Amino acid sequence: MAALLPVFLAAAELTLSFPEEIPEASDVAGWERIEGRAELGVQSIDYVLYVDPRHPALYRLTRYRITLVTRNPEGREVRLQEEEKVVWNARPGVRVPLHCYALGDASQQQGRWRAVGPGSDEYRTAMMTVMHLYGHHRNQNQARVP
Repeated sequence: MAALLPVFLAAAELTLSFPEEIPEASDVAGWERIEGRAELGVQSIDYVLYVDPRHPALYRLTRYRITLVTRNPEGREVRLQEEEKVVWNARPGVRVPLHCYALGDASQQQGRWRAVGPGSDEYRTAMMTVMHLYGHHRNQNQARVP
């Protein structure tokens, strides 16, 4: 079973930038910021969930990065980081696809966000990941209630 660990420094490895297509990103200073790390088998996921005070029951922005942790044949730990992702709920209350962005890696567009199109395998994987993170966060909060 996966464990969700509250890690207050987890987001230190995540960038501070947002894709320029997200106008609300300049206003997140006043938003609730929930940081954590989910350990899911060979995946370690550092994440930040942002709650816009105008929509208190909704994660408007989600930022995460998956690190795959395996061992090489010599038994040494090998860590491979995937691209950081940001998922944005641009139109709360409207049934439209969420916006998804990936931060380009060194071999492509280092430091530049690119849109991940709805319907692509990468988009579907990102949506499954955020839903998993939301479920774990919800379960963690329910476990804390006496």
